[in-house]
Amino acid sequence: MKSVGAYSDVVFDDPAIHAAVEDMGGWPKLCRTDMSELGYVQHRFTQTHKAYTEQKQFTYPRRLIGERSADHEFTSRGLSVPKPAVIGNIEKARQVYRAGSATGKTAIVYDFMAATQKALGA
Repeated sequence: MKSVGAYSDVVFDDPAIHAAVEDMGGWPKLCRTDMSELGYVQHRFTQTHKAYTEQKQFTYPRRLIGERSADHEFTSRGLSVPKPAVIGNIEKARQVYRAGSATGKTAIVYDFMAATQKALGA
């Protein structure tokens, strides 16, 4: 977050990171987390990431969008859309990008009743 910043798009080599960051409000919001809240944010991220990695399939955004002008603002002026920063293994990040959704992701929904029944052995 410190080296890339809130204004750049980013692609990680783990799709669960993309899904978790989106659940937490997006890349710019996470980058602007107050230092006093980092412990809570780290815990929440860890739990959310774990929930996604335990899923067999989930959708996620192909890139985490930074706080910048929309793609059409660049293309309408004949400019290239800025390339995202890549974090981690470049080839894995390419795979994450190719398999990700251009329109977003599906959030994990916690089913309280099913969890309760499971816990009670029903």
